[in-house]
Amino acid sequence: MRTASLIRLIFCFLFTLGACTAQEPSPTPPIIPPGKKLIVGIYNKPPYAIKNDDGLWTGLSVDLWTSLARQLNLSYEYKETPYEQMLPDLQNGKLDFVIAELPVEAELEKVIDFSQPFLTSSLGVAMPTSSNRTDWLGLIRHIFGK
Repeated sequence: MRTASLIRLIFCFLFTLGACTAQEPSPTPPIIPPGKKLIVGIYNKPPYAIKNDDGLWTGLSVDLWTSLARQLNLSYEYKETPYEQMLPDLQNGKLDFVIAELPVEAELEKVIDFSQPFLTSSLGVAMPTSSNRTDWLGLIRHIFGK
């Protein structure tokens, strides 16, 4: 009985490893001239980017960007940009970076470098258990509908 559970556990582990892929490195990393003040497009999208009453930006994406810019010693300013204008402004050079929920599509990847996503899904799986041990095969059957 323990051998079957171990085999199921190994199968699930290997199955999830196959879904993990690394992002291809950019063929030519962007070069930021020393002292250049970067223009970062941003729009109000709680909890990722929130503009306070005093005009300061906070939120998950803002905290991530602030930390990255500090580590890389980057100078920047935010430019509030309507969502539908972000990609055109990024492509025509009016923006250097954007903090936004952008679609990662093959056509866009030809002209834009994307960061590694830090939030990919809100999907969860829940199922009843008949005992204290997890029925891994049952879980797989529920996921794939077999």
